Amino acid sequence: PPLEEQLAQGTLWPEVRKLWGHGNNVQAAACHGALLASAAESKTADLADIWLWDTQTWACLGRLAAHSLSVTQLAFSLDGQHLLSASRDRSFAVFTRSTSSPDAGAAPLVLAGKVARAHARMLLAV
Repeated sequence: PPLEEQLAQGTLWPEVRKLWGHGNNVQAAACHGALLASAAESKTADLADIWLWDTQTWACLGRLAAHSLSVTQLAFSLDGQHLLSASRDRSFAVFTRSTSSPDAGAAPLVLAGKVARAHARMLLAV
């Protein structure tokens, strides 16, 4: 197999940063300003968290729990005040910007609402 250096030379988007934390492959991501949200494949609720990252320091800012299976898509509102997530558990959730101060150690987003079993089948897009 080719080495990582060889792969980097032949790609349009060379790797500049790896984020470690998810237990499985990342399958959804969304970014607004300096806030990145990511979610990985999951068959259990403990691995279905949405992780929040600061794109300037690449530090993990917190985790959002709302789903019991893989999150299939994430999307920020145009103003960045809300994050919408869709999941294979047939639910979608809306998170809103937290009013807590960033120094309090709280995630910058909090769960505003969730609709469980929104559809008869899994949600793939928002």
